Amino acid sequence: KLKATPPWLTKDQKKEIAGFYKSAKIRSDFHEEKFEVDHIEPLCGKTSCGLHVPWNLQILLAKENRMKNNKLVNT
Repeated sequence: KLKATPPWLTKDQKKEIAGFYKSAKIRSDFHEEKFEVDHIEPLCGKTSCGLHVPWNLQILLAKENRMKNNKLVNT
């Protein structure tokens, strides 16, 4: 993640990223099911490499994240 985090991110954008992880933890605790932060475009995909930026993050159930398996999935 560190290598995929661009140096030009603002403090607010970095706080937004931290918010995704906090939200995933809160959801996991509330629903008693594991939620994870997923990179929509994988950091190390076969055909592309995404960035660790707020607009490339989403919260998924852990089992959904595993099914995605490091792929870009169009929904």
